[in-house]
Amino acid sequence: MNHATLGDLGVAEEHLHLPLDIHGLDRKRTRAIVPADLGHVQLNRGNAPQAPATWCDFLNCANCANDA
Repeated sequence: MNHATLGDLGVAEEHLHLPLDIHGLDRKRTRAIVPADLGHVQLNRGNAPQAPATWCDFLNCANCANDA
């Protein structure tokens, strides 16, 4: 979230998509945190329609992480 803190939301969003694309990202907690941060960046960039969908992905991942 350093790029987001610095105000470079485009780069922040791009960097948050990278771990989601990595095959084998198996740490469930990390897999849950990334969409939470991504939804925040999307909302700050004005992408209000996409942010809730991303947060739903976060909730799904978080629920799976708690089940493990």
